Amino acid sequence: MSWKEDADCCSWDGVTCDSATGHVIGLDLSCSWLHGNIPSNTSLFFLPRLRMLNLAFNDFNYSKISSGFTDQLKEDVAGCQCQ
Repeated sequence: MSWKEDADCCSWDGVTCDSATGHVIGLDLSCSWLHGNIPSNTSLFFLPRLRMLNLAFNDFNYSKISSGFTDQLKEDVAGCQCQ
């Protein structure tokens, strides 16, 4: 994986992109062994085209999930130790 500008993140596991625009519209981070706090100002909460976010079964130390998500976002936070 890479964060280089020319990297195609649409080919990464857990990333879903809109086939017409190439924008990231889904992130499936479930069961990824992620742990720690999620800061409320993290860029994850400011992705305007994101429509699906799966954080299930990770350990986020009961971090509060931002209310800044759009109404169109489907989120799965089952077992993620979030609020």
